[in-house]
Amino acid sequence: MSSTAVEASRFIQWLNVVLPEMGAGVADLTQSMGVEFESGSMTVSVTEHPHDGERVIIEVWVRSIAMEELTGAGAELMVLHQLNDRARREHDWVISIDDELGLTIGTTARCGELDAPGLQRLMADGFEKAEAIEALWRDLTGSAAPESAADDASASMLRI
Repeated sequence: MSSTAVEASRFIQWLNVVLPEMGAGVADLTQSMGVEFESGSMTVSVTEHPHDGERVIIEVWVRSIAMEELTGAGAELMVLHQLNDRARREHDWVISIDDELGLTIGTTARCGELDAPGLQRLMADGFEKAEAIEALWRDLTGSAAPESAADDASASMLRI
């Protein structure tokens, strides 16, 4: 009986094309849960869509939220954000608060329509939107700014 090589998923095939074009020094990937890039205190992750193998999810982790920040208007918005979190895989950029009280913003894109420059533009757009959301959150809750500001994301900050 001969062993048959397992074909890489569409997501892995896409990563093998896009990451080198972005300057990431990665070998031929055979499997990956996704990649992350760091910029200051924020992290952008690029993962495979769980229900559509032709799509990727681009999501920027903005900050952790302390329970004491959830007073007044913040507490009233919690249910809305948690519902938003559960629906985020089906929409464009969505702001959400996950079950671990992490504030994020994310979107999806089709692998076949997203080359390296397109992914870099989406990541930059995500970081820009995340910075704006961070400022809105501080205004809403009166919380302090994170310790470091966002820098340009680069392939040198890649985690697979």
